[in-house]
Amino acid sequence: MTVILGRGRPLLLLLAALGGLLFPAGCRSAAPPPPPPPAPPEVVEPVRVPEPPPPPLPTLVRVTGSTVNVRSESSAGAAIVGKVKKGEKLALLEERPEWYRVGLPGGNDGWISARYARKEEPCLPDAAPQILDAPPLSIDTTGAGRGRVVIQAHVAADGTVVSTKVIENGTGDAALAERATAEVKRIRFVAPVRNCRKVAFLYNYSRSF
Repeated sequence: MTVILGRGRPLLLLLAALGGLLFPAGCRSAAPPPPPPPAPPEVVEPVRVPEPPPPPLPTLVRVTGSTVNVRSESSAGAAIVGKVKKGEKLALLEERPEWYRVGLPGGNDGWISARYARKEEPCLPDAAPQILDAPPLSIDTTGAGRGRVVIQAHVAADGTVVSTKVIENGTGDAALAERATAEVKRIRFVAPVRNCRKVAFLYNYSRSF
C-alpha cells in the first residue's frame, strides 16, 4: 500500500495510516463487556415466634384465724417473722403437712399453720364473653332483603346455650326464625369472668335474611 503525503499534511495522518496497516480491524482488541448487574438482595421472611403461654395463676390461701403468726420455718417453735389477719389472701408458694409457705407484702415469705388458713382456687381476671367457635352461615340469595331476625340466647357458665327466645323477626317467616335459632345454638362461647369465676350471660344473635 502506497501512502502519499500531500503538502502540509500533518504527521498525524501518517501515523493513523500506519496504525491501520499494523492493526487491522479484525485484530483490534474488543471493549470489555459491561459488568453484570448486581444481584437483588435476598428476601428473608421474618420468623414468627409463637407467643409464650401466659403464666399459671397462683394458688391463693385465705387466712381464717383472727391473727396468725408467720414463722421462718414450718415449725411451731420457729421464729415469728410477721403476722397476718383474717380474710387476707396470700399466694401459696410451698405446701408441707399442716403448713403453708406464703408470700407476704413487700416480697418476703414465711410459714403459717394450715389450721388457720384455707386454700382457694386461682382467681381468674375479669373478662368479657367471647365466641369460641361460630358455625358457617347458610346464605340463600333467592329471597334476599326479607329482614332481620334477633334471637336472645341464655348461655351457661360453661359456654353452652341452654335456652333461646325470638325477640325480633322482621322477615315474618317462622322458618327463618327457626333457622337463626338453630345457628345460635351451635355457637360455642367462653363465658365472662366476674369476681374470679365464670358466670352465665345473655347473648343477642342478629341475623339478616
